Amino acid sequence: LSPVIARAATTQEKLDAAQLSYDEAQSKLDQIGQEYSAIADQLSQTQAQVGDLSSQIDAKQAEIEQKQTEIDAKQAEVEAKQQQLGDRMCSAYKSGGSSVLDILLSSATFEELTSNIYYLDKISAADQAMISEVKDLKAELERQKSSLETEKAELESQKSELETLQAQQEQQLEEAQAKQAEAQDLVSNLSSEVKELMAQRDAELLAAQQAAEEAA
Repeated sequence: LSPVIARAATTQEKLDAAQLSYDEAQSKLDQIGQEYSAIADQLSQTQAQVGDLSSQIDAKQAEIEQKQTEIDAKQAEVEAKQQQLGDRMCSAYKSGGSSVLDILLSSATFEELTSNIYYLDKISAADQAMISEVKDLKAELERQKSSLETEKAELESQKSELETLQAQQEQQLEEAQAKQAEAQDLVSNLSSEVKELMAQRDAELLAAQQAAEEAA
């Protein structure tokens, strides 16, 4: 019976070693499962933040579009005032002589023109008020354009950060899934090995018992 017992002992040692490996692999799989769950929770929170930020972005975009509509309207008003001013200057030139012509020729910009017109005696207080209104409208238009550009820049920055965060979370999830699949394969293989060794051990023990009975 010695060779049978020796084989059984060897099989038992293999079984013990395989069982230990299986337990370690199962523990690692459980750990990876916990890590995966944590990453999945983080991703879920990130997705919720993505949805909230997307809503904020949509609302901001609507606000920007509304502001652009207002800017377009003011631009049209500025152009209308400029046209009205041009008509007044044309009438003033026709009736006012060379002083108006000198101002028209010496003014390099619209701002310089409006400043010079203040010194014309032929321009009434109403004309001066109209010119001031045009200048104020243009200044307000520039401020709104600047604000619009700032909001667009902030929107693009938030979108870029959001896309980066999504990519990171997706990469982490893919890595966790790969680790989990690898650990699961290892556990499955070790489980099969343990079962085979258990069956082999039981068969050897049974054979040894039968041989002992026959010898007795």
